[in-house]
Amino acid sequence: MERPNLLSALLTAATSVLWLGVVVASEKLVASEALLLVAGVAVLTLTAVAGLLFTQALWAQRLSFGLIGLTLVPVGLLERSPAWWIGAGLTIATAYVLASPTTAVRVGLSPSAPPRSAALLMLSLVSTPTLIALVNLGRTPPAAAFVVAAATVLLAWLFGKVSLPALWSLRTALPLSIVGLAFDGPFPISALLLANAAAIGWFAWQAETHIATVPLIPKRHHPKPVFAEFTPPEVLDSAGLDRKGRRA
Repeated sequence: MERPNLLSALLTAATSVLWLGVVVASEKLVASEALLLVAGVAVLTLTAVAGLLFTQALWAQRLSFGLIGLTLVPVGLLERSPAWWIGAGLTIATAYVLASPTTAVRVGLSPSAPPRSAALLMLSLVSTPTLIALVNLGRTPPAAAFVVAAATVLLAWLFGKVSLPALWSLRTALPLSIVGLAFDGPFPISALLLANAAAIGWFAWQAETHIATVPLIPKRHHPKPVFAEFTPPEVLDSAGLDRKGRRA
């Protein structure tokens, strides 16, 4: 098995065991909060796994390190149990493989990397649902939290499809919406959510990010008719047409 495949399997297993263990073991989590938390972690994990498998870019390695750090939350919340020991062991194994010199050589070298600001913008976007879930930890999330989390994932997908309207939404509406949610949470996590909103706005306004929304292949335009009288005779002859533009 190649190293990116091994990393993806370990990372998925570690995050799944620990965070699902939190949802199952915790009696304080309501169903809506658990759904938002699991969905946010799933978005982060799928993004990291896709980066490891398909791009092997540096951002995927760094996002995986961030996920390993995020697993310290369930490690601290869960009581010692078989699930805790399995999750902790998988986390240690993932961190060891991720930090090994072999992985540093194989992962992080992408010949077609996106602009730095565009990559950091995407990482900020995929981190938003998890931060929103952590801000609402221990209580029922408001409907606005689900709306903003879903809008973040949708705008990230549209931005990946080089959508200029999505970029303008990332510059204006989304950061303001995230700020509105941040003021309603506890200080440490709300500060992270505010920083995340500022990062989204900052990276979205960078010139490199705008360049990333320009298609590499220009759109094709439908050909327009040209009068035969204004067409050079050699062009008409090569096309098999007479001087009136009719088939000879």
